[in-house]
Amino acid sequence: MKRNIQLLLALLVLSVLGACDKEEAPIVDFYFQVNGYEVSFKSKSVHTDALLWSFGDDETSTEANVVHTYKQSGEYVVTLKGTGKDGEFTEQKSVTILASPEEILTGGPKAVNGKKWILSKVATNGKDGAGPIKPGFPIAQSAIDNVLALVGLGAEYDNEFVFFADGRYKVNDQNGMVLSGLVHSVASQSIRIPSADPAIVPLSAAAHAPDDNAKWKMTRGNFSIDVGHLDLASGKVLLEETVTFEDVTTLTIEGAEFFGIRDFTQTYVIKELLPNRMQVAFFLHASQDPATIMKPSLMLHLTYEAK
Repeated sequence: MKRNIQLLLALLVLSVLGACDKEEAPIVDFYFQVNGYEVSFKSKSVHTDALLWSFGDDETSTEANVVHTYKQSGEYVVTLKGTGKDGEFTEQKSVTILASPEEILTGGPKAVNGKKWILSKVATNGKDGAGPIKPGFPIAQSAIDNVLALVGLGAEYDNEFVFFADGRYKVNDQNGMVLSGLVHSVASQSIRIPSADPAIVPLSAAAHAPDDNAKWKMTRGNFSIDVGHLDLASGKVLLEETVTFEDVTTLTIEGAEFFGIRDFTQTYVIKELLPNRMQVAFFLHASQDPATIMKPSLMLHLTYEAK
């Protein structure tokens, strides 16, 4: 009987010691807040001597609370491991980083060769065409499929416009020529092939000299531009004014390059930007009057596809 009591006491002591050990086991948890590509992580832990964060992008940290910046959009599995004298504990959670407009345009840092865009041969119904320079982007004349081929400029569909995440930009022309506003190409003496129907499609194929130092810049906000509204029948400017587009995304090319259609204005309005498609509004200079030639008079609305 005495031996049984001693055995029970020994088992009770072992049980208590085991419970004490269990109370000392490390436990960790964390929560986070996403702000664009920047994520703030905060940890909670007990019975830990060290913490190790793994952010899912080959980056780590040993801080209790840390702000981490991701370079690319995606779904990342974040791991926090707490180590104590009685073992370790691991907690995992998923963090979603959404692509910014800049990453959609360029492909992000992973696209080391940049992201190429080409003019679509298929017109987007109700969104592609020509119209006056006004907020709301009204379209007075709808575009049709493969319209450049119909006016003898079909080769210019193959030109590539390449955007890099570090701000570099280049135009890959396929035949030494690029699509240009007709008035611009005449004024710059670069015209090679005029549109077969300049009244409907006032464009041309013009000689192109690449600029290896060109840059791009994207801005969100209000954009104002001085315009000269043109009477197409007479070719005369009827009204000069400043037009303001509120809360729009603009793309500006810096240097001796252009995007899409070369003309005097190197800023364009991005109406829609998706991973495989973007719709852009161009400012076309159609007045031949020296007094108003630098003021755009029409807007062209075109769709570009990622290549």
